[in-house]
Amino acid sequence: MQNIVVLVALCDVTSVLTVKRLVMEQIHGHEVLHMMEGNVYSEASLRKAIIDKFGANQLFYTCSASNLTVDGLIEFLKEHGKFKPMNDGFTVDETSVCSNE
Repeated sequence: MQNIVVLVALCDVTSVLTVKRLVMEQIHGHEVLHMMEGNVYSEASLRKAIIDKFGANQLFYTCSASNLTVDGLIEFLKEHGKFKPMNDGFTVDETSVCSNE
């Protein structure tokens, strides 16, 4: 009997965690791009700024991808030409931001 009760308890905890993850609203990558306007970042400082503003576990989506972690979003934006070099780092390339909000 104890094994069955433990199994049920574990299933309930897993279900709650799964539901919380599914319910968490994703934030559009444009929010990060707008946050970057007028600022210069390294990858490390951008990562810290995103985590400070949105949280370490926040997921993001873009016009062509979803469920992106902070690191996944930075890589996605870099690969899609959303950054432009500036001083010793980079900022958002405002001309590359699509108009889909």
